[in-house]
Amino acid sequence: MSLRARINLLLTCIMLAFACALVVIEINDARQSIREEVEAATRVSTHLLGTNVHMQTVEAMVDFLTRLGRVRANDIELFAPDGKRLYRSPPSIYKVGREAPLWYARLVTPDLPPVTLPLPYGSLVVTPHVSRAVLDNWDELNTLLLLTAVLLVAVNVLVFWLASRLVLPIKEIVAGLSQMEKMQFHTRLPKFSLPELDAIGSTFNRMAQSVEDGFAARERAERSELELRENRELGALIQQHIEEERRNLARELHDELGQSVTAVRTIATSIVNKSTDSAPDVAASAKTIVDVSAQMYDAMHGMVRRLRPVALDLGLGDALRDLVASNEQRYPQTHFSLQLAGDLQQLPESISITAYRIAQECLTNVARHAGATRALVRAARVAATDDSTDDQLELAVIDDGKGTVEQVMDREGHFGLRGMRERAQALGGSFEVKQSPLQGVSIYVRLPLGAAHAAAFAIPGTDDGKRETIRHES
Repeated sequence: MSLRARINLLLTCIMLAFACALVVIEINDARQSIREEVEAATRVSTHLLGTNVHMQTVEAMVDFLTRLGRVRANDIELFAPDGKRLYRSPPSIYKVGREAPLWYARLVTPDLPPVTLPLPYGSLVVTPHVSRAVLDNWDELNTLLLLTAVLLVAVNVLVFWLASRLVLPIKEIVAGLSQMEKMQFHTRLPKFSLPELDAIGSTFNRMAQSVEDGFAARERAERSELELRENRELGALIQQHIEEERRNLARELHDELGQSVTAVRTIATSIVNKSTDSAPDVAASAKTIVDVSAQMYDAMHGMVRRLRPVALDLGLGDALRDLVASNEQRYPQTHFSLQLAGDLQQLPESISITAYRIAQECLTNVARHAGATRALVRAARVAATDDSTDDQLELAVIDDGKGTVEQVMDREGHFGLRGMRERAQALGGSFEVKQSPLQGVSIYVRLPLGAAHAAAFAIPGTDDGKRETIRHES
């Protein structure tokens, strides 16, 4: 049932209850007024007739009663001593032919006994007759009911019209909610004249604005996440191509240039051996070629190791050993150490390369910027736990340098750290920069290996808790 129909029904019930109360009051008043009217009329008639009981003959009394006629609300009868009726007043001509309903007459008719006046020649009986008074009250009640019905209809029509105008804003609110349900969050409600509905409209508009802003922010976040994922995929692809080019370049340097330099060195050595006595100048020049070619070979070998360490093909552990050893040779003022745990030989190539490049970048930063005297590289393969369903590779680089986390983030935020973070996140890992327990800065990386790799590369009898510490003295 609509709100408008409920309002009309409620008003109708109230007015009907009011009408019923009026009917009850009217019936009670009618009963009292009829009793008082009939009793007064009976007293008047009795007094009037009582003043004429001195008449000595029946004929004189009959003549008096005939001339008196009918007294309203009373029937007057004259009886002889033997009970014979000698006279009866004529019937009332007031509203002749009409009677009130029997049920109504029973409700309002008072119980009034007849009055008997004794005479020397018989008796006069005055009987109260209330039918005309009852009919008058019945007509008044009908008029009241008719007016009440007209008022009820008029008020219901007026209320129906007013309710129709009042529920129009509610229809707009419902329409607005329907639009919101259809994901049309730009929907707004107009200003209403009623303060209560205007408060609802204002609240609705604020809610719609908040929802619209929330969905816009969500769409922007989804677009940003999609772009970030695409950028990471592109970054991973670029890194893959870079590593492939490094591998190819290292192979070309080792196979082509390395063999050429070795051949030049061999030829120059042969010239030195043959020309020592006969041509000392030629021997000296050849000796210079031998030295330069040796330097070229060492430089090329260093480039090959930086481009693609040969030890990386043997496993991450060997590659990290070679990296720590080479850094101790290049930076003797810093003491480097390495800790390994678990099986680090059979790892996915992308994991090994990423971990190696991050460690390489960290050690370079430590040597160039931190001014550290000690640096620790720690790598461990951690078995799956309740929080992680895959094995993970944990890598940490800790130094005792003079830098703080804020300084490192400010200095390296656009290049070194960002590149390392992107490498780790591209593989679904995490990258953290914390203050080192040695006073410097620590880098912590976690890379998931995947359930398939954990099953494929598990080596029976491997003790993951066994740690190997390698210290390279400068």
